[in-house]
Amino acid sequence: PSEQPASPSPSEKRKPNGTNKDKKKEEKGTGDSGVKELKPWPVYINDRLSLYEELKKESDALLALKAVENKPITVVFPDGRKLFGKAWVTTPYQLASEIRFISYESNPFVHDLILVLLIHVSLCLARVWLIMLSFLE
Repeated sequence: PSEQPASPSPSEKRKPNGTNKDKKKEEKGTGDSGVKELKPWPVYINDRLSLYEELKKESDALLALKAVENKPITVVFPDGRKLFGKAWVTTPYQLASEIRFISYESNPFVHDLILVLLIHVSLCLARVWLIMLSFLE
């Protein structure tokens, strides 16, 4: 009787000298979720970055000039409470953090004020995000 070669075991059938995953990683690159950086950057990126830096310096200089004046401001609420701050220095968040201990149920105005402040801050952050995206185009 002729001898037939033994059939390969199931583990030998599955992975011949390496896995399919290894091959896919090699094809994709380093395996960092497929995100790749442009090398070199397009010319317009450097132009927009330099424009951003120039505008940022101008904005910071204007803000510094306004902050030097350091005028005190007073925010008066309908219930008579007053919060003090400095013009061009005190942020809406700082004011909101000072009034946060008042419960929403006892004073609906506070709830509305905090909601408006949060919406304003969210819109400002979204605006900054959109500006940064426009620089990357």
